[in-house]
Amino acid sequence: MAYSFIGFLLETGYSLVTTGSFVEKKCYVFSLLCPVYGLGALAILICTNSMIKQPFFVFMVGALTATIVEFLVGVFYFHVFGLRIWNYSNMPYNVNGHICLLFTFFWGFLSLLLVYVVHPKIKQYTSLIPSKMCIVALILFIFDAALSSLLLLKYHQKHALSLAWLWNHS
Repeated sequence: MAYSFIGFLLETGYSLVTTGSFVEKKCYVFSLLCPVYGLGALAILICTNSMIKQPFFVFMVGALTATIVEFLVGVFYFHVFGLRIWNYSNMPYNVNGHICLLFTFFWGFLSLLLVYVVHPKIKQYTSLIPSKMCIVALILFIFDAALSSLLLLKYHQKHALSLAWLWNHS
């Protein structure tokens, strides 16, 4: 969940820098989470664990791993919910708009940041969280994911995850 929240912050910051305005980028109704980042971070940490002393390989494996996760999640959202959460169709060297070469490089750099800076801090702080709190957070996460999935299936657009949009369209 921590990496999904960090992903939300990255997406929101990226939108602010590239568009000049605040664009809320989340994938769940209630929580400020982008689960593709959580899945990607966990996959990167698992795949790079044995090469922690080799930053070049962490970069390469992290970039490839994140790109695979991004592709699979993009295809999942497209085929299951009928929508695109992101679209790289206008970028060079893209695959069906789900992934592109430029962002693969970004994922490599973010993998280095994740493995060597972010994860050691997150690991340190998450170990302090009581297990009962983790269970409650997991239950809330599952509820939000299920509700969000139902809304996406019903409306087939990412605006369905905005409470303001839902209020006006229900």
